[in-house]
Amino acid sequence: MPEKKKSASWYIAATHWLTSGFVIPFILTFVIALILGLIFGADVTKGASLIALSLIVYMPLIYWLGVMYSARYINKKYFIENKNEIAKLATLYLAIVGGGFRVLQILNGSGLTFEHIGFFLAIIAFYIASKKYIYNTATIDTTPQNSVAGVN
Repeated sequence: MPEKKKSASWYIAATHWLTSGFVIPFILTFVIALILGLIFGADVTKGASLIALSLIVYMPLIYWLGVMYSARYINKKYFIENKNEIAKLATLYLAIVGGGFRVLQILNGSGLTFEHIGFFLAIIAFYIASKKYIYNTATIDTTPQNSVAGVN
C-alpha cells in the first residue's frame, strides 16, 4: 500500500474541491447531457423546463457523489488531522469560485434561476457530505496486523 502524504489542510481541501466540486460534476454533467441529447434529439425545447427544474435535485446529488469519490481518495492518500477544517476550506473554495461566477451571472441580468438555487443547495450538500465522508487519519493504528484471534 502506498505511503500516505503529510500535506497542509489548504492543499488537501483544494484537492478535495477540485475533484468533487469541479471534475466529477463536469464529467457527470457531460454524460447526462449526452444521454438527454440522445433522448430528446435536436428538439431540446421539449425537455428544457423539466431539465431546468431538475437542477434543484440534480446539482446537490452530483456534488454529493463527487464528495463520496473524492473523500475515498484523500482518506487513502493523505494524513488528515482536522477533517472539519478541510470541509470548511473546500466549501469556502466552492462558494467563492462557483458562487462568485453565479453572482456575476445574476448581476449581468440573468436573474435568479433554478441553476442558482440548485448550486446553493449543492453547497450545503457538499459541506454535509464532506463532514460525513472525510475522516481524521492522523492517528496511528496500534492493533497487530498479523495476529490470530486472541493470540498476539
